Amino acid sequence: MPRIDLDRLLMPPMNEGLFEQSWWNECSAYWKRRREGDDRTAKCAMLAEGLERMEQRREKDRRFQEKYDEWRWFVSTEELELLVEQSTDEAGCLLRHELRMMRTYTAPGEWHFAMRVLLEEAPKHVLAHLLLWTAVEVRIARARITGSAHWRPHEADPPEPEPAFRASKFKPRSYGR
Repeated sequence: MPRIDLDRLLMPPMNEGLFEQSWWNECSAYWKRRREGDDRTAKCAMLAEGLERMEQRREKDRRFQEKYDEWRWFVSTEELELLVEQSTDEAGCLLRHELRMMRTYTAPGEWHFAMRVLLEEAPKHVLAHLLLWTAVEVRIARARITGSAHWRPHEADPPEPEPAFRASKFKPRSYGR
């Protein structure tokens, strides 16, 4: 039986190029408004209830910081911060696949491949902390400038269109004086 692509059915038709550009704009805005120390502030966030086991595994893992730094570097080099933030709920927990795809449908394609690598390859206890701390860090930076930690690509300000008609700069002289 052929697989039905639910992601395409759930999303309304839209101009994907316009929304993809809003992802890049938000990503560059994040890097501009990010401050030194946001990462330390984000690390104060606690895992959601039910993830105590991940915290215990972190405490037992002697190489946790090394693994975390390695995967944090991966997220930074692939520019996945915004995609990670949009893939988590308010508590910093990973959303179900269907909800993630609804939220990140218009993101650049190369981000989706890198995100899949992250979700499949990173150790689960490192991933839980990485998702939480990255999401909090992005929301802190966004809230600092915009006053709100929330963002969706369809809510972004559209780029200014080129005007189809420009007013004339020519001013006729009055010869009838």
